[in-house]
Amino acid sequence: MLAGTQRQQEIIALAAAGLTNRQIAARLVMSVRTVEGTCLRIPARWGQLS
Repeated sequence: MLAGTQRQQEIIALAAAGLTNRQIAARLVMSVRTVEGTCLRIPARWGQLS
């Protein structure tokens, strides 16, 4: 797996498993906006185009 924080890796794994942002937020006890923001920023941090 690509480098990133443990939380980013958890979000990626859950998104890859098909969970919605709302489901990910509930599972990880965070806001939906935090999940959405993380999903938007991850590709940029890893040098990929979003």
